[in-house]
Amino acid sequence: MSASTGLPSFTRALSPVTIANAVNAGNGEGASNRMMAVGLATSAQEVVSCIPAPYREVLRQGLMGLADLVEKRAQTRLVLHKLEQHKASHTWPAQLAGLTPPQLQPHKAYLAAAPNALDALKATFDSYRTAQLDYMIQCKTAELAWFVEQTSPGTYLPDLRSAVDAAYSDLRERTKKPSWVPGTEEGSVVLDPNGWTNDPVQLKLANRVVDELPAYAHTIVTLIQGKHQSDIQKLQAKQALKDAADVAMGDASLNTKAISDVVQKEIASAFKKMN
Repeated sequence: MSASTGLPSFTRALSPVTIANAVNAGNGEGASNRMMAVGLATSAQEVVSCIPAPYREVLRQGLMGLADLVEKRAQTRLVLHKLEQHKASHTWPAQLAGLTPPQLQPHKAYLAAAPNALDALKATFDSYRTAQLDYMIQCKTAELAWFVEQTSPGTYLPDLRSAVDAAYSDLRERTKKPSWVPGTEEGSVVLDPNGWTNDPVQLKLANRVVDELPAYAHTIVTLIQGKHQSDIQKLQAKQALKDAADVAMGDASLNTKAISDVVQKEIASAFKKMN
């Protein structure tokens, strides 16, 4: 935070006049400057700091709540991506990898007569883990769909608009402009009890904030999505490297086997000549 302005450090690149207009003005130029400041924000808190003061705190809870939901949505998407990678790679997540099949030790004499006696036990255990992995994927898919719905504009914008309307309703009563009429004494003026009018500046500011609500929310969503998108890209890159390494190891194994076959043939040929 800047000690002189109380604003986040990212706004220091702007002039004090620009910052004042960006945060408080309701006219077109001030709104444009405010959107410029929002575009420079690097966190949800910085976006909230760009909202005009009369509406900043009433929107903070809703916007930070949205940020929290988007964060959880990104975390859920990452977990789902990992589970789907396990499914595609025929591996197990930690929750299932640590499980062991029931231990059953038939006598050696019986196993000699029935060597496949434990195959069904292993097969049913693997089927259980496969079914559990499928259910984990289904559960996280449903959870992600719920978070996507909760973080859609159609869900969060009505509540944000209601918060602005409620704040303006209170502000309108506190900022009414008085009218003065001549008093009974010569040269005096008194308040006209029926002459109070709404301040058009406050109405214009409220309308501007309503117009800017999608930009505030979208910027917050984009910032958090961008932070977590790199996590998925890292996972994808890691999986690509693993797949490439597996292919290389497979080729190496084939080459080793081919070399071994040649060596065996040469040895057999040498023994044949010796005999």
